[in-house]
Amino acid sequence: MFAGCSAENASAVQFHAHLGFQEVATLPEVGFKFGGWHDLVLMQKIV
Repeated sequence: MFAGCSAENASAVQFHAHLGFQEVATLPEVGFKFGGWHDLVLMQKIV
């Protein structure tokens, strides 16, 4: 399973980590929101 979270949303990253997801990649500047570019953290859980 994969999850994608904004790198600025630490609570979402922690939430998924608590569920057993592991961070596998960070994609730099893939989304533009609120006047700035945001990184995307990809997380994976083997099921």
